[in-house]
Amino acid sequence: MPTTQVTMQTVAGRERLGVVTALMALARSTGGAAGAALFGAVAFAMMPAAGHGRSVTSAFHAGFLVFAAVAAAAAFAASRIPPLTLWDRAG
Repeated sequence: MPTTQVTMQTVAGRERLGVVTALMALARSTGGAAGAALFGAVAFAMMPAAGHGRSVTSAFHAGFLVFAAVAAAAAFAASRIPPLTLWDRAG
């Protein structure tokens, strides 16, 4: 994460340094909260009722499998972002 933050701060420049830093912090905390809430919702929705013979760990395995698929889709989408030259080196 520090690499992303430094990159965004460099691109934004001095005049927007605070705005970009705050935006990154907000995005990270919002994403973490949303991810934890979604994982909890998926895991607890798949929890078996008492007497069905399945363990609680199977619900967590299913939850991790769902989010592994989401992470794979996000990695694929990120790999499709075209390269961007931020600045030309004068030399």
